[in-house]
Amino acid sequence: MNKRVAIVPKIGCGGCERTIQSNLSALAGVTFVKADRNDKTVKVEFDDSIDWATIAAKLVEISYPPESVTTPA
Repeated sequence: MNKRVAIVPKIGCGGCERTIQSNLSALAGVTFVKADRNDKTVKVEFDDSIDWATIAAKLVEISYPPESVTTPA
């Protein structure tokens, strides 16, 4: 299982959280998504059938580009 935490400064409300979560959850291979407007993060877990570049591209497509990304331990 792969995990990433992205800083997404444009998250500003519950609607933003729901938009991100619904769009990323719809991607095959994404197993968990949690967007948090308070700390401006998106936590994603995904399997090997999808790569981070595809997930990041979806964030850009829906107007929530990630500023930075870390891989949690």
